[in-house]
Amino acid sequence: MCLRNDPEVLKLPHRPDGWLKQVTKAKTAAADEMVKQACLRVLSRLPDGREAGVAKKYLTDASDLSGGLRDLLWALLNTKEFIVNR
Repeated sequence: MCLRNDPEVLKLPHRPDGWLKQVTKAKTAAADEMVKQACLRVLSRLPDGREAGVAKKYLTDASDLSGGLRDLLWALLNTKEFIVNR
């Protein structure tokens, strides 16, 4: 699958000027706002209640905010919804 093997796609979350770097530098956004923004960016919709709860818990439990957000982005990018709707 191209999303999992393409070197260019694998680099995207690590861009120095990307959203992930911007939001982790600012450290002002609440976890629920970061979850909403991630879903809007990847799926073009807000998360439902269950999705928001699971993602927010993951972010608040993550030892590293940047790593937690990166994991969330990859999880969203690998959903059937993203792959089929793009």
